[in-house]
Amino acid sequence: KIRGTQLTIVNAGWVIAPAASGVVLDLFGFEKVFLVALIFASLVLVGMLLFFQRMPHRRREKTEPFGHTIRTMWSRRELSHPFILSFLLNVFYAWMVIYTPMYLVSLGISWTDIGKIFSVMLIPFVLFEYPAGILADRYWGEKEILVIGFIILSGSTLALFFIPGAVLWMWAALLFCTRIGASLISVMTDTYFFKQVGKQDVALVDLYRNSGPLAYIIAPVIASVLLLVMPMHNLFLVLGIFVLLGVVFSLRIADTK
Repeated sequence: KIRGTQLTIVNAGWVIAPAASGVVLDLFGFEKVFLVALIFASLVLVGMLLFFQRMPHRRREKTEPFGHTIRTMWSRRELSHPFILSFLLNVFYAWMVIYTPMYLVSLGISWTDIGKIFSVMLIPFVLFEYPAGILADRYWGEKEILVIGFIILSGSTLALFFIPGAVLWMWAALLFCTRIGASLISVMTDTYFFKQVGKQDVALVDLYRNSGPLAYIIAPVIASVLLLVMPMHNLFLVLGIFVLLGVVFSLRIADTK
C-alpha cells in the first residue's frame, strides 16, 4: 500500500506532463519544451538543497563486491524473477516511449493530440497502483495481479498492431489499456522485491534498479535491427509477444500472501 501510494503521487506528474509539453511544443517549438523542463528541474534542485539536509542518513562501513551481489541475485528466485519482470516491463517502456510518438507522427497526428492521448494513456498509473497495493496486502498477493497485468499488457499491445491508421480514440483507448497492465506490473514487481530485502541490502536494490537502464540500452538496439527488416508498426506485434514471457516468470514466483 505504501509503495502504491508513492507511485500514485509520482505518476500524477507523468499524467500532466505530456499534455502540457504537447501544447508548449505546438505553440513555441521544441526549444521551449527544454526550457520548461529546465525550470522544473531547477525547482527540484532548490527543494533538495532546502529540505534534504534535514533527512537522517546512515553510512554503511562495508559494501558487498559487485560479483557477490550478482551471484546472490541470481541464486535466489525471489530476487531474480522480480528483476526479470522489471526488465520486461522496462523493455516495453523503452520501445513505446521511443517508437509510439514517432509512429503517430508518421500517421499525421499532431503533437497536441499526441500529448492528449499520452495524458489519457497514463491515467491508470494514478488510478490503479494504490488499490492494487491494498489488494496485494490484504487479499491476493502479488502473483495473481502480476499475471493479470502481463495478460492485459500483452493483449493490448498486440491490438495496437491492428489499429487502421490515425483513429485517435482507438489509440487512446488501447494505450490506456496497456498502461493498466503496466501499472499493475510496476507496483507488484517493486512490492514483491522489497518484501525480500531489508535495509542492509542496498547493493541488491541498486542492482534491481539497473533493470531499467539495461532495458533502455538493449531495447532500442533490438528495435533498430528489426526496423531493417520490418515496418515500424510491426514492433507492436513483436513487443506484445515478448512481454507475454512475463506470465511465465510471474507464475514461477512464490506468492507472499
